[in-house]
Order: sequence, then C-alpha cells, then structure tokens
Amino acid sequence: MNLVIKGVHYHISDVTKEFIEKKLHRLDFAKEYLVDLTVAVNKEPHGYQVDGKAHFRWGVLTIVEEEAHELYEAIEIMIDKLEKAVRKEKKKKIDKKVPHSKGEAKLKEEIVGLNVEDQEDFLDEDEEEL
Repeated sequence: MNLVIKGVHYHISDVTKEFIEKKLHRLDFAKEYLVDLTVAVNKEPHGYQVDGKAHFRWGVLTIVEEEAHELYEAIEIMIDKLEKAVRKEKKKKIDKKVPHSKGEAKLKEEIVGLNVEDQEDFLDEDEEEL
C-alpha cells in the first residue's frame, strides 16, 4: 500500500504525520486490498479540511472528507469515516464471492457423495415432498 500525506496551504509537521500514520493502523485489516491511500490536509479560513482517498485493487475509489476547527479532531473523524467506508467496500467484495444459497451448495455436496442409485432415490424423495 502506498501512503501519501500532503498539505495544501499547510505545512504538515513530523508530529502531525506521525499522528496520521498512527491512526491509519486501524486500516491494517485491509492492507492487501488497498493499493494507494492519500491523506490531504487543507488549511481553510474557518479551520481545516482533511480528505482521505482509498484506491482498492479492484478499481474502486473511496473518498472521505471532514471539516473541523481543530486539525486533530478533523483527522480523527475523517479516519473514522474512512475505516467505515473501507469495511463496507471490503464486505461488498467478499459478499460477492460467497454463494447466494448455501443450502443449494450443501445439497449438491451431499448428492455428489452418494452413489448413482442413492442419488436417484434421494431425488425421488425430494420430488414427492413437492
């Protein structure tokens, strides 16, 4: 995972970089799914805007933004939102891999395990129930 931390109209100190990197350890569960992660800190007249962009290896881009008067407050809230968005995207991808009907898959496994005569009897019993 490539991590980029940049400032727009703001110089990011080493302490702030360390704080962001420390908070980003909450995304370790998705390291193998993330290609790039960019955190941008913008200094605005009314406070700070912190943006997080996560690029997934399957081509999805997730963007999260947060504004606050305090820099560290904005960073924490943005990382909370980013974590939720990454978990949601990861869950979507994993759900697509799981068969929709586990019962059908289990039934097919049971039928394959039987010999030919037993399979016919098994299928006849199911038809009678319908």
